[in-house]
Amino acid sequence: MQPPGPGPVGPPGGYGTGLPPGTEQPAHSAGGGAQNDPLGLAAVGAAVAALPLNCCCGPLAIALSITAAVLGVVSVTRISAQPTRFKGRGIAITGIVVGALGVLIYPLLLVFSVALPFATSAPSWPP
Repeated sequence: MQPPGPGPVGPPGGYGTGLPPGTEQPAHSAGGGAQNDPLGLAAVGAAVAALPLNCCCGPLAIALSITAAVLGVVSVTRISAQPTRFKGRGIAITGIVVGALGVLIYPLLLVFSVALPFATSAPSWPP
């Protein structure tokens, strides 16, 4: 009788690496390559958080929107200066654009909320 050969690769049930015997799975390098710039991600987060705040907390929304735009600009600068360390230029630009929209939305909402009651009231002519 022959001794039993090597067992199947991987755990029972058909799960496993699927590599041929004698080969090893390549090790993943931790932290290798460029990573998304955290400032760009923070810019998008602040900009998205500021949009719903325009309806109730205007000054806070404007502060968050300006913060998002500044963080986005700093992130784009860092990505351009260190392209091997950081990536995510599109994310940073999104933070800038959405932050700028947040700054523009609040004054528009303010004007419409003041002007709308006057536009919808019935005219008092003739007296």
